[in-house]
Amino acid sequence: MNTKLTIIPGSEGKLKSIKEWFVSGLFKYLFFMILAESVICHTSLGQTVNDLLDKQINLVRTEGTIQEILTELTQRHQINLSYDPGIIPLEKQVTLSSERQSLARILTQLFSGTEIKFTEFNDLIILSRLKKYTASGFIEDMETGERLIGATLFEYHSQKGTVSNNYGFFSLTTTEGEVILMVSYVGYQPESLKFILAKDTSLVIRLIPGAEIEEVSITSQNLKREINSSVISMNKITISSINNLPTLLGEGDIMKTMQFLPGIQFGSEASSGLVVRGGSPEQNLILLDGAPIYNSNHAFGLFSVFNSDAIKNLSLIKGGFPARYGGRLSSVIDVRMKEGNTKEYHGSLNVGTIASKFTLEGPIIKEKSSFIISARRTYVDLLLPRSFKEESDIPGFWFFDFNSKINHQLTKKDRLYLSFYMGKDRFTEEERFKSNDGSYRDDENSMADWGNRTSLLRWNHLFNSRLFSNLSVFFSTYGLTIDINEDEKSDNYFKYQAHIYNSGIKDISMQLDFDYYPVATHELKFGTNYIYHTFNPGELRKITTEYYDVDGVKTYPPSGNIDDISRNDPIYAHEFRAFMEDDFTFSGKFNTNIGIHYSGFLVDGQYYHSLEPRISASYPVTENMAVKGAYSRMKQYIHLLTHSGMGLPTDLWLPVTPLVKPQYSNQYTTGMVYVINDIYKLNIEGYYKSLHQIYEYSEGTDYLAANNTWENNIEMGSGRSYGIEFMLGKHVGKLGGWISYTYSKTDREFEEINNGKPFPYKYDRTHQANTVIKYTINSHLSVNACWIYATGMAYSLATQKYSSLFNLYTWNAPYNPSENIDVYKERNNARMPDYHRLDISVIYHNKGEKMGHTVNFSIYNTYGRFNPYLIYWDDDNSDYGKRKLKQVALFTIIPSLSYKLDF
Repeated sequence: MNTKLTIIPGSEGKLKSIKEWFVSGLFKYLFFMILAESVICHTSLGQTVNDLLDKQINLVRTEGTIQEILTELTQRHQINLSYDPGIIPLEKQVTLSSERQSLARILTQLFSGTEIKFTEFNDLIILSRLKKYTASGFIEDMETGERLIGATLFEYHSQKGTVSNNYGFFSLTTTEGEVILMVSYVGYQPESLKFILAKDTSLVIRLIPGAEIEEVSITSQNLKREINSSVISMNKITISSINNLPTLLGEGDIMKTMQFLPGIQFGSEASSGLVVRGGSPEQNLILLDGAPIYNSNHAFGLFSVFNSDAIKNLSLIKGGFPARYGGRLSSVIDVRMKEGNTKEYHGSLNVGTIASKFTLEGPIIKEKSSFIISARRTYVDLLLPRSFKEESDIPGFWFFDFNSKINHQLTKKDRLYLSFYMGKDRFTEEERFKSNDGSYRDDENSMADWGNRTSLLRWNHLFNSRLFSNLSVFFSTYGLTIDINEDEKSDNYFKYQAHIYNSGIKDISMQLDFDYYPVATHELKFGTNYIYHTFNPGELRKITTEYYDVDGVKTYPPSGNIDDISRNDPIYAHEFRAFMEDDFTFSGKFNTNIGIHYSGFLVDGQYYHSLEPRISASYPVTENMAVKGAYSRMKQYIHLLTHSGMGLPTDLWLPVTPLVKPQYSNQYTTGMVYVINDIYKLNIEGYYKSLHQIYEYSEGTDYLAANNTWENNIEMGSGRSYGIEFMLGKHVGKLGGWISYTYSKTDREFEEINNGKPFPYKYDRTHQANTVIKYTINSHLSVNACWIYATGMAYSLATQKYSSLFNLYTWNAPYNPSENIDVYKERNNARMPDYHRLDISVIYHNKGEKMGHTVNFSIYNTYGRFNPYLIYWDDDNSDYGKRKLKQVALFTIIPSLSYKLDF
């Protein structure tokens, strides 16, 4: 800065005073600049130390509270301190070094782990609070640009952390100064960022996929985050885990992978249905990108509807439910689709024993928008009929599913997503008969067609570094059609009969969610949801066309043309939800998630509503061990009425009505997590769950009885489930996997069933043990094995028999057991033999610069165990009039091979 002094004529006498004023002012300016610089530098964040802070002190008291140490500094060592007692943790216990050291060093130790800084001014030490700023942004895949869900972020100095939300967003508020941010995510190389936080900072952190996935799957930061997290009874499953496990018929399956986790009882042999802590399959909330999926099975439960090539992330919640979820009683399965590569085009072709898959993804506008499409179809129907003669029964079956998604970045703070899913199963059977001379022909055809369809539009908006919103509008539908018809011709006689049955459910919904991070110790989530339901409880159409054709003239008998429709009227309902939850830490250690979920359901003028409290908490006993607990109340307004419990398409989704009340449950969970050497993790959890106002069909009810009587054909009852679960996992190194064991008891009680006495639930398996072992031989070859053992399912076994009235007047009654009537004294009074099997797989992977090849050879049920699917009484041919139990097994040893090409 150049300074110019102008002398005014006649003012020489004032020149000296002006010079003195200028010199004096300049001196004062330099003095205050030096003083201000020293004040700025002499803080806990700075490096320069003046004489007072450099003063050597030998403390008499080295242990005690901060208040006691400050008292000694002021009284014994004459250090002048200025501070507000309200901002200093005066009662905090500290231990300092006993050796002689500088005042700056003493104060640094004294306020370590706090948010207090110290500054010297005119021989006065001023204690004040550090300013806080927010680091926020998104976690992305370096290669594809996809945002990563559930990435762990941990700040070294403050020992605070957070997790990226369902859209890859994170927000972490911490004190000013140096920040060391460590970021980790399963299957990616961990990243460490070091920077000075002097204002709110926006970041985009890109992680590099790790070549050795198992080596980086869970780092010490991940495990430490779990110790300090209030989350309980949650499992996250990686797609790599699904693809590496042995497969049935070459199809990696999300739902079957979850069956190897503790607390998850599988249904029947090969079924992908889940029984979570004693709940029924209908009590699982299954979400695909936030939209509900009402039928999660393909092929009568043999496969799930989820194509693993289109899936990015999967979370399973068994207890300690956050308030943002509602509408079901037993579990939440939250599945998120991939978003597509924003940088370059990639695809894959996967050919399996029973089905093939194709996936393609890439940028629409590079670095800004992308797409992904993925399709899967079986080809059993293309091969099976060839092995049957024309006159024989000809069964046919196929399923397909299609996933697609588009995402587009409107601005740095706005992103749009459009996703679509469609899946369908079709089972057909043809029975053909004709006489040798061709004068008579009879064709019978049966067809069952069912499937899901969802579409969703989502808008993410970032208001600021602490407030994130998500607005979703979705459409979801599930439908079933059964068509049984017969076409008969004899000379000039023609007759056609058909029975066509339809049922289903449709949803239109809007949901608005917010994530708010006010301070580092609080993460608030709140939002609301509205669903408009349309239920079709069943429509049965009966068609009969009958006539005689004589010389081209058709003659119809009186009953020759019938077209009759009987239906349950559609039911329209409105469902409302609102929630708020706060995940926070207090007293430095106690981590808690407290929330409230409100739900309401309006149907036929009847309004049901519920206030559902949720709480989960964790307390770290040591650095490596934490105890946890949770309570959840859940309410469910829709029911799945099922005959078999197998997830067959004949099962019907129906709402509550003025006569049918909503289900509800209370679940209590407690547990412990213990991390051993940052390598092993032990989880132990116990739970108790009560179920109220649950429903089953009455005995002998026909699901095709579409006559407005379904409300009168069901029974209301209650149930309970309790158990304890153990899981020990190894998550680093070439040899990994887990061992789990579950002890559980589940029963049901209905006033009009089993004489009102409690009986074991069909899927009550007292003991279940799982072992999953994954061994990586090298970067190309790995071997995997899964072993499962479970107590046999409960089933009803007839204990007596007696002859029918028909047999009383039949000479061979004792030798005609088919006319005997079975007597069941109790429901589910017997047990099937124990279930166990071993699956193994060998996976070869070779990734080149442009193409990758993966071969998966699996053996299902390696030692050929004949696990029972069905047990029934049958005639004993060696002893007339006697019967014996027969066992039906679906599978023995099943080898399969799949090949995947990545390009």
